[in-house]
Amino acid sequence: MKGISTKQIGDGKTPNKYWVSISEDYYCESEPGVMGWASDLGVVKPPKGGTIRVFSSYPAARQFIDGDLPLGEEYNGVVVNTITIEDRISGEVFRRGKEFSPRSGRLWENEHEDLGFTEKTLAERKACSHHTIKRKKTKRATTQAGVRGVR
Repeated sequence: MKGISTKQIGDGKTPNKYWVSISEDYYCESEPGVMGWASDLGVVKPPKGGTIRVFSSYPAARQFIDGDLPLGEEYNGVVVNTITIEDRISGEVFRRGKEFSPRSGRLWENEHEDLGFTEKTLAERKACSHHTIKRKKTKRATTQAGVRGVR
């Protein structure tokens, strides 16, 4: 999955964008209470996946994944085990994925959303753009002595 640039993710700049990525990787319990990516733990081979779409709003990105990307289904040749949404302000803002415990044999889905920093930053920037400083205009003139003065 190539072609979509992700260099802007987490760069802190605006306008904000939202990248949707998918992966075959999933979280796996390596020892009681400790989770890690299955590929990092050597449980599975390096996973396929990548960034598949870019949206200008978070609701549009969520609508796409909620409607078109069920976990466990194949999308463009990738079995979707993890879905992430990342943005320019804070990086990862949403993750939905499969998690597995080899000890119990239990497989479940987990979801995490954290838009707090992004929303706060965008609100602050919007407030700052509405408060422009108005400067008093003054006329400047040169006196006979050649020194600039203010009238």
